[in-house]
Amino acid sequence: MIRLDSACVLLLCALILGFGCDTNTNVTDPMDPPPPTDPTPVVTITNTIGMKFVLIPNGSFPMGSNNHVGEVEVVYPENPAHAVELTHDFYMSVYETTQEHYEAIVGTNPSHFIGDNLPVDSLTWIDAVRFANALSESEGLAPCYDNEGSVIGGAAGNPYLCVGYRLPTEAEWEYACRAGSRTAYSFSNDSLQLGDYAWYKTNAGQQTHPVGQKLPNAWELYDMHGNVFEWVHDFYGVDYYSVSPDSDPHGPLTDPDPDGSFVKMVRGGSWWHTATHSRSSKRDVVARAFGGVSRLGFRLARTVK
Repeated sequence: MIRLDSACVLLLCALILGFGCDTNTNVTDPMDPPPPTDPTPVVTITNTIGMKFVLIPNGSFPMGSNNHVGEVEVVYPENPAHAVELTHDFYMSVYETTQEHYEAIVGTNPSHFIGDNLPVDSLTWIDAVRFANALSESEGLAPCYDNEGSVIGGAAGNPYLCVGYRLPTEAEWEYACRAGSRTAYSFSNDSLQLGDYAWYKTNAGQQTHPVGQKLPNAWELYDMHGNVFEWVHDFYGVDYYSVSPDSDPHGPLTDPDPDGSFVKMVRGGSWWHTATHSRSSKRDVVARAFGGVSRLGFRLARTVK
């Protein structure tokens, strides 16, 4: 197993968040596992502060990719591609969490780029889960996390059993991003179309943009590609895709890094990053206490009970 010390983690974070070069203009992404089921979300709800959520029905999909091994920008393995079943329905927020909604609950705004309808940025993983807890408590729901981000209560370490709001797991995020697709992006294999769906290095003008301006994926989720990286629930484990369960994976239960860097996954790419980082299967990592970077944001999920 690869060992990441703290200095290495910070360097990798800087590399991921700072730059990348993309020479592919037509990325293909063949998949080995069986074809996914293709449920079509039809239900949208709005919570007490105006955040919209789409109901994502349970189903199966091919997670990861075998097609990008050895590429310069693929530092964290997306292989082996493997079939995953999510046995629960869940809600996924239609948009990345905006500054208006974040301030309504927390009362502060850590963002570098300022605007009510811009995604909140520059926050740590802990900031994101504390927002989820505060939103849950404001609606009378049991919080999912303790102050350090461990899953608590009846969930016993399993985020799918939480009652309140939480970060999506990597599996939920990729399932929702793919929206039934098997291609490199939710819309096709052609990165030349990415500008219709995403704010990324080529078209963003070195800044975030108001959520929902680009085309959504087939399940009516916006900005799954680009704008800001999205924190997800899971710890990073270098071999996790080889040993993860077929049903309802949610990453290593505890931090597998012996130096305690608490490395968490981020997904989707950002306004700063190339088309490669916006692929549906692309995985990147950031230490969970790493904040103050305008490429980091999040969206929420909630298990249907």
